[in-house]
Amino acid sequence: MMPPPPQPATLTQIAQLHHPQSLVQDEQARWDRMSVLFEHVRNAARTFEHAPPSVAALESVLVRMYLEGPLNGSGPMARPSN
Repeated sequence: MMPPPPQPATLTQIAQLHHPQSLVQDEQARWDRMSVLFEHVRNAARTFEHAPPSVAALESVLVRMYLEGPLNGSGPMARPSN
């Protein structure tokens, strides 16, 4: 009987291999890439009509992230005022 094939590393295991500073840089790079993608899609929308379901999905995600964030004071990152 052959042993089972090795399992791929989980995201947690991969993250533990990184130094905390590297994680911050990776996260910033991720947001930078998303910013570039968003600007490209936004600029393309001036001359190209994206599929309405795709636009609705993007809008839904952006609204959800906004409502979960600290800007409106109700997200998990919001700090209580003293």
